[in-house]
Parts: sequence; structure tokens; C-alpha cells
Amino acid sequence: MKKTSVDKVELSSFDNLFGQKQSMFDDIVEIPLIEIHSFKDHPFRVEEDEEMTKLVASIKEEGVISPGIVRIRPLGGYEMVSGHRRCLASRLAGLSTMPCRRKTLTDEEAVRIMLDSNIQRENLLPSEKAFAYRMRLEIFRHQGKEGIKSAKKVGEEAGDNERKVYRLVRLTYLLKELLDFVDKKKIPVIAGAELSYLKKQEQKKLLKTILETKKFPNVKISKELKEASNRRELSAERLQEIFFAKEKRLSGSITIKRKTIQEFFPEGFHDEEIESVIYSLLEDWRKKGGGKA
Repeated sequence: MKKTSVDKVELSSFDNLFGQKQSMFDDIVEIPLIEIHSFKDHPFRVEEDEEMTKLVASIKEEGVISPGIVRIRPLGGYEMVSGHRRCLASRLAGLSTMPCRRKTLTDEEAVRIMLDSNIQRENLLPSEKAFAYRMRLEIFRHQGKEGIKSAKKVGEEAGDNERKVYRLVRLTYLLKELLDFVDKKKIPVIAGAELSYLKKQEQKKLLKTILETKKFPNVKISKELKEASNRRELSAERLQEIFFAKEKRLSGSITIKRKTIQEFFPEGFHDEEIESVIYSLLEDWRKKGGGKA
């Protein structure tokens, strides 16, 4: 009898059929939610917002389709590496367990997975990226790797350049209230990075001024505040002097320029952020030989 093509197929093991080890599939188990703990210093916000409401509804109807990733905690239970939103949604949906893939991970591996699964999320806030990047850089420092190469590597992993990585990491040194204003686009990211160099007491004075006047510093004012702080001249009086000189120096040039280029930027971009993007693009163009005969 002539052998068919089917007879020639070797099905000697599960591995041959799927090209992967069976253990990768056996790894998914239902874990009691009470045993799952948040990753220490997890930088990404998990809030009961509109998106969470949709996720809860989906889980009630379909269950948790994509398993989370956990690692065993030395003190017992599991540490959530990826799947914090699904974990909260499962609790809100009234579930008692959640499917998870258990892995043995080092701190570096766990942080990388956590960042990779969140960093490309839409509508990620500056503060979320800031603490995520800082966490990743601290892993490099523990390995004895520091400097611009580390920032460049972190940026490449997330699609940002090293300059932006450093700028965002600086935001983690802001008072929470000032960082909230950055997230709400009241203070530009560049300005927030400059303000992060102010001492905590100086930041508190600035916050008090903002709350009282409902006015926010732009990049130029933030740089002047930083310079005054470096010279140890940022008294309450000097802060007010710099802050309220802002209106006298503003001109209509930025507004005019913004009207001609704003269509190329998402709604809500500050003038300083637009200017920063343009300078960054020009710098990249120059490095690539732009403008040379």
C-alpha cells in the first residue's frame, strides 16, 4: 500500500506538533485573586475609569482571555508582573481566580516584561513613563551600567531618544501635586523637568503660588526658577518676581507660529512642546548631514 503524505508526518510528541515545549502551555493556572499582590513600585496607574468599566463588562461576558504573568513572592503568594488592570477588573467582576502564567523571573526580567506590556499603551501619562524609565535605569545601575548608553537603550526599547528619557525621569523628582499638573497638561513636560531641580521647599512655594493664582509656569520661567535656585537666590519674593514677570515677556510670535503648524500636532500640545519637537527634528536632520552642500 502506497504511503500517503499524512503517513510521513511525524507526531511523536506534543513538541513536534507545535514546535514549542509543552511546559509553556502547562504553565497557565487559575490563581486565587487573594494570593496576587501588586508589583512593588508599579509605575502604571490602575483606575476605575471608563476603560475599566468596559474591561469589567468584557470579563463578565467572556472571562479573562489573556492570562496575566506572575512570579512567586518570597513571603508567599504571587507578585503580578503583567496584568494589573485585568486583575482589578476580575475583582470588580466578582471573580475569585484569574488565569496566570507562572514564571521564575529576576528583577531585571520582571521589570522588562512589565514595561514591555505597558509602555506602548495608548494615552500613557508622562508620570507613568517617568517612573517606568527610572525603574529600568535603576536596574542598569545595579548592574554597574550607567550613563548615556543606558538611557539610550531604555529609549530604544520604548521608542524614545535618550534626551526624552532623561527629561521624563527628572519628573519623578517633582512634588506629586506638580507632577499631576504635568499629567493634566497644565505644565509642559520640559518645564516640569526644569522645575524638578528646585528644592522641595521651593517646589512647595511654587505650588502655593500656582494654587493661589491659577497660573502655571512655562519653560522660560521654569528655567529662570531653576537658575535662581542653583544660585541659592530663590526666596519667596524672588519666586514671585520671576513668576509674575511672565506676562510682560510674552509676545504674539509663538501664537502666530502655532497657528501655522498646529495641524501637525495632537490637540493639547503646548507651544514649548511643539518647539522642542521641531528643534529635536532639526537636530536629527543636521546629524544626518542635512543642510550640507
